[in-house]
Amino acid sequence: MSQAWYTEAITRMVKRCVEIEEASCDESNPKCSDIPEWSRIHSCGFQINEQEASRQLTVSFTSRPNGMDGEWHEWEEIITW
Repeated sequence: MSQAWYTEAITRMVKRCVEIEEASCDESNPKCSDIPEWSRIHSCGFQINEQEASRQLTVSFTSRPNGMDGEWHEWEEIITW
């Protein structure tokens, strides 16, 4: 894999993080301070699916949707382009 490919993968992962965080905000063009803490992504990472002919990532996300006292919520999404 070339360095440019990793840059593309990271960019797509971060774009998805922003989409997830902004989805719970009522503002049309939110600032960081407008995003509720419970919708924040606390960590994310990706694995490249090198067997696929297309560009594909499996992205893992971690958040705490019930606040600081809540349980961690982890899920995965596949991003293809």
